[in-house]
Amino acid sequence: MHGGFAGHGGLWAIHYALRWIVVTAPAVRIPISASGGAASGEDVVKYLLVGANNVQVCTAIYVEGFEVLQRIKAGLEEFMARKGYERLDDFRGKVCGTVLPMQEVDRSFKVVAAIEAEKCTGCGLCQRICLFDGPEPQGQKYVIGPGCRGCGLCAELCPPRAIALVPRRGGS
Repeated sequence: MHGGFAGHGGLWAIHYALRWIVVTAPAVRIPISASGGAASGEDVVKYLLVGANNVQVCTAIYVEGFEVLQRIKAGLEEFMARKGYERLDDFRGKVCGTVLPMQEVDRSFKVVAAIEAEKCTGCGLCQRICLFDGPEPQGQKYVIGPGCRGCGLCAELCPPRAIALVPRRGGS
């Protein structure tokens, strides 16, 4: 994508990578390097819990600078101290086998995005990043149209926090 190997990733993408790693790690005997969305010590812990051997934090460095590494390291150390872990291997892969298999995940669409008109600045970011053509322009603001699948990406990234996920009317 975008003329190179980089794609549709970033801080919002962590859940996709976590899912793939928790399924893959128990089935392979090779090191797994996690990437996509790690920006805190808590994110690194999540990746290690699902079985990653190491975690890439490139996006966090691009967004916050190299200083972020000390904050990430401190968060990881705090978690380990709180839980009594001395080594990463003490908790690496600990949640494997406890996460629902994909076929058991409820995939019904229970929520959709909703935009508070008073907070919307009309920046258009929601429309540019939407994978499902949910946001539609209405004058100088945006509204959520019928294409919304409730993924939450727009709500996560909306600069003025004008978007929230709300229950879908009429079922799934």
